[in-house]
Amino acid sequence: LQLGFQKGIGSSYNNLGGLYDSQGDDVRALRYYMLALEAKRKGNDKRSIASTLNNIGIIYKKQEYFDRSLVYYREAAVLNKSSNNKTFLQINYYNMANSHKGLKNYDSAFYYYQLSLALLHELDKLASSVDILMSIGNYYIDLKQYDKAIIYFDSSYSAASLYGHTNASSHYYFQNKGRALLLMNQLDSAESYLLRAWELIKDTKDWGQLNTVSSTLSQLYYSKYQLRGDNKDLELAHCYILKAYISRDSLLNQKRMNTIFDLVMDDLVN
Repeated sequence: LQLGFQKGIGSSYNNLGGLYDSQGDDVRALRYYMLALEAKRKGNDKRSIASTLNNIGIIYKKQEYFDRSLVYYREAAVLNKSSNNKTFLQINYYNMANSHKGLKNYDSAFYYYQLSLALLHELDKLASSVDILMSIGNYYIDLKQYDKAIIYFDSSYSAASLYGHTNASSHYYFQNKGRALLLMNQLDSAESYLLRAWELIKDTKDWGQLNTVSSTLSQLYYSKYQLRGDNKDLELAHCYILKAYISRDSLLNQKRMNTIFDLVMDDLVN
């Protein structure tokens, strides 16, 4: 009975952590995930403990505490491996790869990306390969191997098209491939891809992505201005950097409003 009670408490805390996580409140999310982990450790549900460990790792990774995130990912992977939970083990490997990439441990990052892909093949869940292939593309961007990056971006988009995920991932593809082409100084091709990314997100309130795409477009047009001396390119560079500043300020304001709301709710509850 006591174990069942602790399991219920752990699940409740984990759900609260997930709620705050979805709202971008990493501090409260981490607090409740830690409470969930403490309660769950009193039982022996390895899969449930591993799930919360992975959630904690994700929070630390978002905050760029990559070493700390790996501690939790590794423990989650050990538990998932011992319980033969290959579906979530694959997720652990993917997350470990991203943290190693953040630490610039590129050999380890590639190793875990490959392990994650291998498990997707084994599980016949290749529809989930879209994000991994995109991440490997960005891995090659970091290594300045832009031709290889484009191969993986194209593979990711092909997988998204095959499994009907293009609506969710298209702007990432156009944005990332456009950035790779810009870094290769293929300015006209880069412009085509980046403008397609912009068209897909310009009417959204995804301030982070709006900031990324508009900043990259500003870089593109400034590069074109330097090459051709056309004042129209300089005007476009200024236009998109202004959009980047607006989206950045909107993102900061959104975070401030979330913080104020949380403080008000705390006062009401307490």
